[in-house]
Amino acid sequence: MEEINLMEFFNYYLARIGYVIATILVVLVFGCFYSFILKTPLYQSSTTIVLTRESDDTQKYTQNDVLLNQNLVPTYSNIIKSRSVLKQVINNKNLDYTTEQLSNLITVSSVEDTEIIKVTVMNENNELAKDIANAIAPVFSKKVKGLYNINNVSVLDTAELATSPCNINYMKEILIYIMVGFILGSGAIFIIYYFDTTIKSASDIEEKLKLTVLGTVPTIERG
Repeated sequence: MEEINLMEFFNYYLARIGYVIATILVVLVFGCFYSFILKTPLYQSSTTIVLTRESDDTQKYTQNDVLLNQNLVPTYSNIIKSRSVLKQVINNKNLDYTTEQLSNLITVSSVEDTEIIKVTVMNENNELAKDIANAIAPVFSKKVKGLYNINNVSVLDTAELATSPCNINYMKEILIYIMVGFILGSGAIFIIYYFDTTIKSASDIEEKLKLTVLGTVPTIERG
């Protein structure tokens, strides 16, 4: 690998800094066009469900009950996204989705070492995202009661209307576009410099051709 003269490269880079700036501007223009015009804003709303003892059970809530509910969390999470539950949600809300399409909009997660399940819905329509999230809990609760003959599902927090998109952060994206443009422009200059075999100075002749320079013709500027 050819040794690179850092000072020489730095001067070479500064002489072509305009190309870097132009690359940054091009990337920034196309990136902003995508972010502000083409990119579809998505909104997400979440509802949280907690597993408890049946409401009509007067016995003391024990550690065994806690462990039982925690063990049920993974199973309940899968039931939430089951076709039967999603189909009922679609019918209740008169949604124009298939069960598979609706499933792709829903994310189910559990809070570690708790009996809490978080259901998040992402949609282009913030009102619809909230309505779907809130519609899942009662259908899921009814499904659990039918399967296990228990009523241990309660809504901890209902979904609220999202006011800002979750997939757009204009300031962050602009900084990313600037960084990408800088990297591309700088990388292009480095590649051109590395493969440039032209003689740029008298020292290049001595270093690359191993010849002694007897004299140089100075550059005379007009005027």
